[in-house]
Amino acid sequence: KALRAGEKVFGCTYNSKKCPHHPKEEDQGKGYKVLNNCAVIQGDGINYGIIKDILAAVHKEGFSAINVAFGMGGALLQKMNRD
Repeated sequence: KALRAGEKVFGCTYNSKKCPHHPKEEDQGKGYKVLNNCAVIQGDGINYGIIKDILAAVHKEGFSAINVAFGMGGALLQKMNRD
């Protein structure tokens, strides 16, 4: 919901699917949506599984992962299995 709200308020552009290693090839069309001048931060209750789920949902909605920043909430300070 946050990415769609950001798109509605700030608008978005599309990143290119053109490969930087093959500059002579034509752009294959529009890529994923990149929000204009904003991003979403998720930092509470984060672990590798949740990051994977969030990024899958971002991809499914057609947004680029560059729109999402991950942090760590206070729970990671309490977990005994963190590195």
